[in-house]
Amino acid sequence: MFEIGNSLREARVRQQLDFPELEHSTKIRAKYLRALEDERFELLPSHTYIKGFLRSYADSLGLDGSSTSTSTTRVSSAARTRCKSTHGVCRQPAGERTSAASRAWCSSR
Repeated sequence: MFEIGNSLREARVRQQLDFPELEHSTKIRAKYLRALEDERFELLPSHTYIKGFLRSYADSLGLDGSSTSTSTTRVSSAARTRCKSTHGVCRQPAGERTSAASRAWCSSR
């Protein structure tokens, strides 16, 4: 399975780039860059931001940002779930359908 976080981290480390430098060049806050590398997508504002941030971050590291952001169905599931845990219960926004994968992702958090 394609692991976007590891790919981003490896490219960043290989190029010896640090988060403040990348924050300046991408205009994406360092906390969001870390969240992308850690695959903590629930920390990002919305699905649209996740796709855009992935594309920009990957492009800045010399990776194919377009295919990176579209080839990650796990990211889409995670972004749509936007888990809001309260006492171990995952609440979905009203009207959204959930897949088995997104329910599993949410319950693992």
